[in-house]
Amino acid sequence: MPEDIYFSNDSVYGEMNKVFITHLDSDHVLGLPELMLRPWIMGRSEPLKMVGPQGLNEMASNIIEAYQSDIDHRLYGTQPANELGFTVDVTEISDNQVVHEDDKVTVTAFRVPHGSWAEGMAFGYRVETPDKIVVISGDTRHDEALYEHFEGADILIHEVMSEAGVGQMAQDWQDYMYHAHTSTQQLAEIGNKVAPELLVMTHPLLFGQTDEQLHDEMASYYDGNFKLASDLDIYE
Repeated sequence: MPEDIYFSNDSVYGEMNKVFITHLDSDHVLGLPELMLRPWIMGRSEPLKMVGPQGLNEMASNIIEAYQSDIDHRLYGTQPANELGFTVDVTEISDNQVVHEDDKVTVTAFRVPHGSWAEGMAFGYRVETPDKIVVISGDTRHDEALYEHFEGADILIHEVMSEAGVGQMAQDWQDYMYHAHTSTQQLAEIGNKVAPELLVMTHPLLFGQTDEQLHDEMASYYDGNFKLASDLDIYE
């Protein structure tokens, strides 16, 4: 990447200043050091605002400690660097609550059940704008109590696992997966109840199935409009 782009203060990446965390499973937070540090190097000059469950502040502090040598050499060496862009401003949530609000968007966190995480340690997010309502499930098992948070969604972004795939696992793993995640058939039940304009399947757990097989499996249960998400997709 050309240096004038890589180090541009106008970089969209450098302007990233807020992140919403659903829960602290490693596969959902391994990218946090990248998000905390690289946009700072690319020009972010304010603390990264982080919203998520209890324990997020400790995790962020430990990341900074782990990368302290890198931070110090950028701050006190020959590289131009500001003193705030690597820092964080953490809001820990433990209950259903509005976690962001401005004149364009309101974001409300809601608790979801996910495996053995304690209540209030896993969340979804409802994003409301004047034109659209987008709901992000986070990792969650099927629970009808969540329908009230999904209602009215124009776009429902929901995790999914292959029912055929999980059926090939040992029974103890099947029990765990249904305690933590939502199958295609269960997601179809949600879609039929909530009736979003678009249902986006994300965080696919395939267990040996292909994307095409997962799509066909979902289509066998659900007649509504749905897509399997890919990175950088844009949905309107």
